[in-house]
Amino acid sequence: MAFVAAASAACAACAAPRPSQSGAPTTNEITGILLPSSVVWPVPPASPQPCAGVGLDATLRGDPSDPAITWLEDRATRARIAVTWPAGFRARFVPALEVMDLTGRVVHREADLIDGACVDGDGLVLGYP
Repeated sequence: MAFVAAASAACAACAAPRPSQSGAPTTNEITGILLPSSVVWPVPPASPQPCAGVGLDATLRGDPSDPAITWLEDRATRARIAVTWPAGFRARFVPALEVMDLTGRVVHREADLIDGACVDGDGLVLGYP
């Protein structure tokens, strides 16, 4: 009977997710995931940025397993709104979403209120300075 209990405990330990052996940050935590983009920013950025803006009342959402990675959620209807980012922007999940600009500076976080975006063709672009 003691053997069965020990074997069950060992099996349960095998199935449990294991933290990093070294405790070092993962690649996701360091470099992030490249976000879908539709805009290439001039470097250095033009001042002021060209932007056909639109008002929003939404929150930023994200999931590393979702093909879009990030999206907005309309606060009134809970509808999902697709967004893209300037080329080179990245997302990391540590564990909540953080969006980083080209320099690695965090510019947005999960559940941030988004009150405006720029229109690019048929889509919305976030991340304008």
